[in-house]
Amino acid sequence: MVQEVTDNPSSFFSAAKKLLLALGLSLFLASCANHTEIQQMTSFEELDNFAKQYTQNNRTALAYQVLKPDRIIHQGIFGFQGPNRTAAVTEQTRFRWWSITKLFTAMAILKLQQDQLLDIHMPIGHYLPALAGQHPVLHQLPVRTFLNHTSGMGDTYPDVIGWMDSRISDSTSQKQFMTTLLADYLRQPHPLPYPIYSDVNYMLLGELIAAVSGKDYRDFIEQSLLQPLMLDGSSFDYIEDRQAIASHPVGSMETFVLPFFYWDKMELLDRIDHGRFWFRPVYPKNDAPSGLLGSITDLQKLANALLTNHQPFVNKSLLGKLTRHAVPYRNKPQISHAMSFKIFRKEPDYLQQIGTGPGYSALLRIYPEQEVALVFLANDMKFPRFEFVDSLAKLVIAKKSTTLTAD
Repeated sequence: MVQEVTDNPSSFFSAAKKLLLALGLSLFLASCANHTEIQQMTSFEELDNFAKQYTQNNRTALAYQVLKPDRIIHQGIFGFQGPNRTAAVTEQTRFRWWSITKLFTAMAILKLQQDQLLDIHMPIGHYLPALAGQHPVLHQLPVRTFLNHTSGMGDTYPDVIGWMDSRISDSTSQKQFMTTLLADYLRQPHPLPYPIYSDVNYMLLGELIAAVSGKDYRDFIEQSLLQPLMLDGSSFDYIEDRQAIASHPVGSMETFVLPFFYWDKMELLDRIDHGRFWFRPVYPKNDAPSGLLGSITDLQKLANALLTNHQPFVNKSLLGKLTRHAVPYRNKPQISHAMSFKIFRKEPDYLQQIGTGPGYSALLRIYPEQEVALVFLANDMKFPRFEFVDSLAKLVIAKKSTTLTAD
């Protein structure tokens, strides 16, 4: 069943509410069953069959890989790029990476520090004097506190879900948008002893990159990171014939907070098809936290670079730097936030950066001591990716103590 989205909000919401009532409970119960089922799987074949069946039932796309340095141990690529099911997903199909972009922003800051253009221990206001004049708190907050989310910036969820647009914004518009948020979210005059995850932290870091480098944020990321790493399929713009179309189940409990459910976000929707919303291209209003799109191949290249020393900047040494200044969460001492990466102190320890937003989910997990990485992309937010990646990891990693340290 296909329902075209019209400009009549009452017609759209009437249809959406009917689908929500019919599907909400069944989808919730099914997702719980899926989690248990995945945890009991003991082979790549079982996990692949689960992923394949999921994409067939939900008309979505998944791509994932398990890798060691210079070698892919296993991969699964299933589904089609959109609801018409005419173009199969490949290793080159692009998905929005959402917050995996933060990792590139953090790497860019460390690149500028390596080039002696900034010091992460200096107040961010030292490099952004105009903003510091409007917001005196910036004079006292070191750059590193924005990297590990201890600046005291307020939690941006669920507001961040609505910070989307149907077209990419220019750098001036992005700066103006970020500036309007500071009064609401920048409240603490001193760093916190625990992280509060906030996209505004990385919006400020994007502005810092532009100010210090003298280049537009996008240009600096592309020239200093994407091109040297040969991430040819990654950019801040959609490429229509290579793009997995963003989707979300109508019967999801998250539906009410997503931008396609707001009265002023109707232009983001294309259609309702087989119980799913399908989006037109969706752009964040600021690139630095969540603007990148890319393929599973490019995400694998990034992971491989962080596991090896083949690249002059993005390498095992940089991975170590990205785990510095880790601070535990207030109520979750086993999870710390470092510079973009979260550190999970389990057996074994691992680093993880995820991306979640309207229509897409992404994950990059690295086990440094075992030199294993797992990457995952989907045009779906409801696939149980954490349990799925946990099960993939169990097939290649034996439990043992590791020594990721915070400083």
